[in-house]
Amino acid sequence: MDELFGPLSAFDAFFLSLERARTPMHLGAVGIIEPGVLRAEDGSVDLARLRRHVDRRFAGIPKMHRRVATGFHPFAAPRWVLDQSFDVERHVRLATVPPPGDREAFLRTVGELMARPLDVGQPLWELWALDGLADGRIGLLEKLHHALADGLAGIGTAAVLFDVDPDAGTGADGDERVRGRASAGAPGTPGEVPGEVPGEVGPDAGAGVRVYRTVRSAVSSVVGSAMIPLVGSAVGTARSLAGDARAAVELALHPQDILARVDRVLAVDAPELARRSVRDAAGLAGLLAPGVRSSGLVRARTAPKRRVAVVTRQLSEVHDAARLHGATVNEAVLAAVGSGIGDLVAGRGIDVADRRVLILVPVGYGHETQAELGNNVAALRVAVPIGGLDTLDRLDQVVDAVDAARRAHQTDGVDALLAALGPLMPWGGPAVAALIHHQPFVDVVVTNVPGPPVPLYLQGSRLTDLVPLMPLAGNLPLGVAVLSYVDTLNLGVIADPDAVPDLDRFAAGIAGFLDELVALG
Repeated sequence: MDELFGPLSAFDAFFLSLERARTPMHLGAVGIIEPGVLRAEDGSVDLARLRRHVDRRFAGIPKMHRRVATGFHPFAAPRWVLDQSFDVERHVRLATVPPPGDREAFLRTVGELMARPLDVGQPLWELWALDGLADGRIGLLEKLHHALADGLAGIGTAAVLFDVDPDAGTGADGDERVRGRASAGAPGTPGEVPGEVPGEVGPDAGAGVRVYRTVRSAVSSVVGSAMIPLVGSAVGTARSLAGDARAAVELALHPQDILARVDRVLAVDAPELARRSVRDAAGLAGLLAPGVRSSGLVRARTAPKRRVAVVTRQLSEVHDAARLHGATVNEAVLAAVGSGIGDLVAGRGIDVADRRVLILVPVGYGHETQAELGNNVAALRVAVPIGGLDTLDRLDQVVDAVDAARRAHQTDGVDALLAALGPLMPWGGPAVAALIHHQPFVDVVVTNVPGPPVPLYLQGSRLTDLVPLMPLAGNLPLGVAVLSYVDTLNLGVIADPDAVPDLDRFAAGIAGFLDELVALG
């Protein structure tokens, strides 16, 4: 429990230091479920039943019950402590989508809720039920602070709310049935992930376990990729330096260990160290060098408002069309984003000829063992063309740009930078946060991760839609998070409407490119 309750890790503290009223550092996951038993007899949302369900499912997850406590003097390190007054009613709440309850009204409500910072004096999560949809379905919005996204728990712990069996968890008054529950453990076997969910899993939980791990990996990658490419992966950085965040802090407290570590590395392979140093430096230079003209979105100060747009397309169609032309879904999405930004910038009267948008792209490495969960992500900066090209020419240029970024070893440069910054985070976090809020290197972050390939159910109600949202840094007023669910490719676009009043034009440009690509396929 020491890692769950005690001083914040270097990167937990850093992500809290990024928090501003205008840039809240929580991610979002937007879902829509069929009404089912969560619709009370009088037609209202049965909020009490939903709260009981969440309370039961989160009962064994300590991270969902801890809050941040500050010290008695300015230099005291903040600590994770158990919230002795935890009340699920403060976290599971109800909002009503205004008439007419259509898609536009729903997304407007989601944007308003995403703009509200979490209360840092409480456990850093919320789950909103959204009533008032015209078709009778119920919306869900989960908000989870970036500081909770490291380690084994990640933010995929939210997956324990769902089942792969529609009959699970639908007993009288919401009593639990553990069959098919999306709980923790190794794929296909019952069990538990240390420090997360107790092993209260039945013998038929294999499918639920696989969904749990898929959802956790997908959603935690979304969160990490939103900010980690700029400042580092909480888990990946610490692991590369000392094994985990606690070890990184210990190393910073005992600098003599750094010299001992260097001596060991030099003794093993000095030529290899030199080669890696050159490669890392070249990769970092490629990532941070200005290189190309900005699209015009960079350095726009982000205001507190948020607006959300969603683009959905059939995943298999996009995959097949991209593959036919020698590209991946990720590369097709990058080309679509470039097309959307080209339309957006051109609509502002800016010449888009020969201009490119600088997109930061997270690169996930996966995990060699079951214990290595959480964020393990570096980044590429890809210069994507935004104007003057047809669909296939644009896609070809994106494929080449991604390949060039990889060959430039940009991810190695990021790893080296993060390893160097890791020990400094407990004291230098605010300074680095200020730098991130004014960074000059990228225009937009785009993340794309796989989601659950099978339908999920909450209290027997099918989750029909699942869209990710990411936090925005101080001068990045536009972000795109992509998540697959069953056979749907879901792009969640979030923006500051003051800086990006033409969000609909951007979303339409993305959709138009994907449609053209599929038609050509």
